[in-house]
Parts: sequence; structure tokens; C-alpha cells
Amino acid sequence: MNTEMEWDALYERLFADAPEDSFGQPASENSIRSAEARLNIKFPEDFRYFLSRYGYADWPETIYGVGEAMPAVYSLLENLRQEQEEVGNPMPSGIIPFSPNGWGDHYCLDYTSPNDIPRVCLWRHDYASVRPLPETPTFFEWLQETINEL
Repeated sequence: MNTEMEWDALYERLFADAPEDSFGQPASENSIRSAEARLNIKFPEDFRYFLSRYGYADWPETIYGVGEAMPAVYSLLENLRQEQEEVGNPMPSGIIPFSPNGWGDHYCLDYTSPNDIPRVCLWRHDYASVRPLPETPTFFEWLQETINEL
């Protein structure tokens, strides 16, 4: 797991260029546990840390979150429901979207592999035989890579 110092350094870089109101309210431990129970999963520690500090983000990419007073557009649970119930090629169970790429695809936490910690993958919505494509091993590394591309 990444240390608080590593997170602070990453977010210092992130906040330096972020427009005002780019982040939500921190998610409570209750909200995080409730979402985990509803999904029957445990979020990886790096994603839990993000949720507990920032709730959701709209910079440098949209990052879905959990919590009581959250706009539906940023809700991880609502976006997962839409991707499983309202699209032509539904997202399979075990894939939890956390960030859209703007082309209909989503970066996700992949709970289908036997790893203890779910890997980040890219869900490609427009293929008939869809398989998640591994991108980066952890949410922290994905976010770090995303910030490095700014």
C-alpha cells in the first residue's frame, strides 16, 4: 500500500492545476462499507483512501465515488447500474467502473481475476466478445500515470 506521504505528494501535484470545485466531499467509512456490501466486494486500500479524502473527482479525469450527497453523474453505484442495465453491451459482474474515458469505455477495478488486489483494466464497450484489458496494476498507479500525462 502507498504511504500517506506518497498520496500527499501525488495530490499536491494534482491540486496545483485543478480548477475550483474539482473534488467532492470525503466519503464516510459508513458510505464506503455500504457500497462494498452492496457490491459484495472490498475496495482496494488505495481506492478507499481516495474515497475517504476526496469522495469523487472531476480533474484530471472524472473519478466516480460513493457517498450520501453526491450528484448521480459521479456515483460509482449509479454508473455501474447504468453500464449493467441500460447499454447494448452490458458490463459483466466483477468489473467495477471508476472512470469513463470519454469514448464509452471505462477504467475499472477487475474483481474477476484471482489476485488479492483488483487490477485496473479498461472496459471496451464496443466489442462483441468483451474482455477487460489490463492497464495498470493499482488505482494509485493509474492515477499517477493520469497525472503524469497532464
